[in-house]
Amino acid sequence: MHRSFIIFLVVATYAYVTFAAPKSNEDYTLCTTQNCIDTASKILARLDRTVDPCDNFYQFACGGWLKNNPANISYPRISSLSVISDETTEQIREILEDDPRPDDTLSLQKARKIYSMCMDIDTLKRIGINSLRKVVQKNGGWPMTMSPFEWKLKGFKRWQQISDIMQDNLFDNGLYSIAVMVDDKKSDSNVITILEPVFFAPRDIVIGLSKDPAQLMMYKSFIKTVANIFIDDQGSYVDEATLDQDALDVANFEIELAKLTLSLEDSRDIDKVYNALTIKQLQQAYDVQRPNVNGKINWFERIRRLFAPKKITSSEKLIVHAYKYLTNLVPLLDRTPIRTIVNYMQWNLIRALLPYTERTEKIAVQLAKEFKGEKTDNLRSKNCVNKANLNSAISHEYAKRYVKHENKEDLIEIITNIEDVVREQISASTWMDEATKKASLEKLSYMRMQVLTPDWYSNKAIDKYYNGLTVTWDYLGSVINIMNFEVKTMLNNLRKPVDKNKWLMEPTVVNAYYNPSGNEIVITAAISQDPVYDKNHPSYMNYGGIGVVIGHEINHGFDNSGRKYDKNGNAIQWWTQYTIDKYEQKTQCFIDQYNSYLVPGLEESNIHVNGKLTLGENIGDSAGVVAAYYAYQNKKTKLNKPEIRLQGLEEFSDNQIFFMSFAHAFCENATPQQIQLLLLDEHPRPEIRIRGSLSNFPEFSAAYNCPAGKGMNPDKKCSLW
Repeated sequence: MHRSFIIFLVVATYAYVTFAAPKSNEDYTLCTTQNCIDTASKILARLDRTVDPCDNFYQFACGGWLKNNPANISYPRISSLSVISDETTEQIREILEDDPRPDDTLSLQKARKIYSMCMDIDTLKRIGINSLRKVVQKNGGWPMTMSPFEWKLKGFKRWQQISDIMQDNLFDNGLYSIAVMVDDKKSDSNVITILEPVFFAPRDIVIGLSKDPAQLMMYKSFIKTVANIFIDDQGSYVDEATLDQDALDVANFEIELAKLTLSLEDSRDIDKVYNALTIKQLQQAYDVQRPNVNGKINWFERIRRLFAPKKITSSEKLIVHAYKYLTNLVPLLDRTPIRTIVNYMQWNLIRALLPYTERTEKIAVQLAKEFKGEKTDNLRSKNCVNKANLNSAISHEYAKRYVKHENKEDLIEIITNIEDVVREQISASTWMDEATKKASLEKLSYMRMQVLTPDWYSNKAIDKYYNGLTVTWDYLGSVINIMNFEVKTMLNNLRKPVDKNKWLMEPTVVNAYYNPSGNEIVITAAISQDPVYDKNHPSYMNYGGIGVVIGHEINHGFDNSGRKYDKNGNAIQWWTQYTIDKYEQKTQCFIDQYNSYLVPGLEESNIHVNGKLTLGENIGDSAGVVAAYYAYQNKKTKLNKPEIRLQGLEEFSDNQIFFMSFAHAFCENATPQQIQLLLLDEHPRPEIRIRGSLSNFPEFSAAYNCPAGKGMNPDKKCSLW
């Protein structure tokens, strides 16, 4: 035994020296500052140097971190980015609990009041579900919590009456959503858009209940438990068997609705969701399905009432994402009892408000945990930070206190350098014809880059934005005011030009995105932190971290979805068919590559990655790391001086640490249940993201001396450019 152990150590050390030794002609300056020592210490702690990086680079780069950060019930998914998110949450808590300051906005004062009410558990206990029950009564009442006589006394004959009350009060009816969104084919305009409903869990999870009796019964029990709270609170009597059947009917109705919706792949395809119709044309297409009284929807009246006092005519343009869903909805509504439809609509409303009453909050947490894999947290402060509030006011204060605005110039330089590489790649591409190449270069030059925080932020602008939003001492009522305010703000965008300065997410969210209709990338302040970015880090770390994020988002402009939008963000065919055909051949390589991967953590179940669903992200990863790598090489050439080397990591070259830094942003552990849910995400598991993108890049194999045919250096490679 002892001899075998010693032999293993010798072999491991020999392998390590072989793949990690830097080139002998590479000069460097050793950095011995405390910052460099701390940075090196963090990198070393993340590594597992017993793993050959040419076999599994993710395990090599993240193995130490994975060992020290296991997933558990409280944290079903923990990652490098979730650690940053938790730190950001703590900073927001400090903002909301802080004493008033002279430069506080009125909106921030309101946000603190909302947070304070959430934290006041004693008052919430006294209120119970009284506020929630009043909201439900105001919106027509919940039949399954009433005696037959009580419901009959309400006098409602049709579910459409309840739907009108809800939508007049700016609540979704759970059957469809009406919104104002950017017109994908006229990106400077806003348009009324009809969307499919949002369910209590991802679509495929909801549909899966029909094949999993245990899960179906669990969901039914959640509905029944909440109903019993209402019944007990109002002192009603409801027959147990009737209540049980009502709850089951609601669950089954939601399953049937989910079956009518588009698959995740199709819902992301602009060609399948962009259906331009007038209200009159929608009504005609709907009425062709010959709905009876139960299935009838008067679209003109519904939309006219929602947008009053704006003048709406039957010729008003709509974009109907839910076109196929709505035409298939008619027979389901026709055959479903009115009672079931109303019970479902009220459950849909109540479910959205469960987190805001003391008696139902734990039910909301359990529901999210069981069906969405969301983490539970025993700290009430964290829960209150993450609930509905005046988010832009909080983000503005976060920007004032914690964002290092001096980093903006450095980040813009990184973006510019990566953009230059992508420009060279497009120019050198052999699969694009000249017309498409010219148009693509124009699109890149038009692409807007926004970093850290929105440009519109100021004390005056924040208070102007929230002008008219009332916050009282009724917590649930104030939360509903916030929800209604956001809906009204969205609806009021009709007839207004698209505001290019508004972001699609708060700068406190640890993320980045490409917005195809705006042809813009956004890098938030929250993601621009260690280990993804730190201005004091060596360039090879920043280009490997935030640089790959930037390259990823820029290349989303040319992925299977983004490539359908032109330089102005309009979804039109702006590539020639010749180039599109060539592109499809290149993307099929990615689909086949990722289809061949088993999902880490689910290997025994023989579950493979969905190469089609994840195609856009896989293109972004592979093209992003290449663009960031060459941007770093260009920067190093311009500087014409050795990079600094980190103490304790002298044996690793700059290029090797570049790739480590890429992987370190993706270190993640997840429970098996969470991994199952992540199968519905367009992003593959982090291990696959690292393995797939780096195995496509010859420069990675060169940096780590990976032999041809080795795990991270397959013979067949896929590339965009």
